[in-house]
Amino acid sequence: MRHIRGKKQGNKLFPCSSNKGTRCSLVCQTREHVVPLFVKRGNKVFPRCSNKNKDFLVSCFPTTVKPRTKKKNTSKKERKIHNTRKKVRRKKERKKEKHDTHNTHYTHYTRKKMEGNIEEEEIPAGNTGLTHIVTDEEIMMLGLLTVKYDEEQLRRCGDKTNQYRFKVTFGVTPTTMCRIYEDLQTSTAEDTSTNPPRSMRLKGTLTNLKWYLRTVYYLRKYPTEDDIDRVLKMNKGWARTNIWDLIEKIQYLQFKKITWPDELGGEDIWIMTIDGTHVWLYEPGHEEFSQDSDYYSHKFNKAGMNYELGIAIASRKLIWMKGPYKAGKNDLQIFTGGGLKARLLQLKKKGIGDGGYSGHQEAISSPNTHDSRSVKLFKSRALKRHEGFNGMTKSFQILRERFRHGPGKIGRAFEAVAVICQYKIEAEEPLWDVLVEDVLKEDVEEDSDSDMEDIVTDGEDDEIEEDDEEDEDDDKRIEEDDDEE
Repeated sequence: MRHIRGKKQGNKLFPCSSNKGTRCSLVCQTREHVVPLFVKRGNKVFPRCSNKNKDFLVSCFPTTVKPRTKKKNTSKKERKIHNTRKKVRRKKERKKEKHDTHNTHYTHYTRKKMEGNIEEEEIPAGNTGLTHIVTDEEIMMLGLLTVKYDEEQLRRCGDKTNQYRFKVTFGVTPTTMCRIYEDLQTSTAEDTSTNPPRSMRLKGTLTNLKWYLRTVYYLRKYPTEDDIDRVLKMNKGWARTNIWDLIEKIQYLQFKKITWPDELGGEDIWIMTIDGTHVWLYEPGHEEFSQDSDYYSHKFNKAGMNYELGIAIASRKLIWMKGPYKAGKNDLQIFTGGGLKARLLQLKKKGIGDGGYSGHQEAISSPNTHDSRSVKLFKSRALKRHEGFNGMTKSFQILRERFRHGPGKIGRAFEAVAVICQYKIEAEEPLWDVLVEDVLKEDVEEDSDSDMEDIVTDGEDDEIEEDDEEDEDDDKRIEEDDDEE
């Protein structure tokens, strides 16, 4: 360290010129106290005190300072390009800061992968707990915002209107959506087609919750890829990959929800209703002909696929689902060759089907003219209830409209919709009962009617006997009169 003296003029201190290019720590030394000064920049030093016309002792600590380079002479066009790039860079940084600040409000939000991708989860052994819990109101508001409802539009409407909007948009209530989301987080199903098996559990994060909402919206409305770009404001290929991945995860919930219960039906003979439902499909290609007759559906007069469904009469739930089959294969062929008939024969039970299942009375009953009035009512209501479930699945446009993704993906879509309908039956819209009490009343009425008929016939027989006796008396009197004459 070396000490030099500098002369202060006004508020500026000018040390020796040999100190140029060094960084100095300046100390103002007076008779009473010592005051630190600012760092020297060039030949100018700005002290904090205002001791004018006094001498100062400058303590200079030489350090290595990068010498200033002279600015290059750049053209006006180059400066304009540089400023534009600088503005774009600052805009991106501000946008990123704003996005990160928004996401800090969600405690369960993670960003281990690229923003927006579905996050996979490695499941520890024995862990079945939830990682992301949402309320009905939260999932309702987030779902409506995901499909681009305006916040002001939602705020000025009541809760009843917003619930109606949610159900029309997604096909189910917020309560049902929460139950499915929770079961997706605790699912233990695995895709064994891969090696090693791939878990079908969905990690509970805000990102995955949004993709779950978009997936159910896709099943409900079945938008085209152009509509996805316009409504959901996202890349078409990105949306296609993530949505179909989540459809497969919902599909695997069938192993938890659509199961054959033990001791089905108890002592009852009729335990389930059976029916097939068709899905309209784009015409698949054929090696020789323009159309494949195996896919012909008599319901659409076009190509289609067929699924066999079975609903338990007592529990009013879907317990059997088999398919997809080409629509050219009718319901009876699927019933006899798909394994359901053999299962019913093994259990010594029967199902109820429409007229297309006639000829196999040992396993399935269909309406016929020999049924009593109560049995006709029972079968009719059971089959109508089954048609109601078929209509519930067709409320999702992906099964109502022509399926655009070929036969390979129809199984994933149909089974995912069937799982959602099963949750809907349990949570909000249970299927109606077959009204067994009314059927019993019909039996009582039939018995009373038969009794009345017996009474009427007995009375008529008595009257006929009395008339015969009177006729005989009249004949005897006539004969006696003839003898007297």
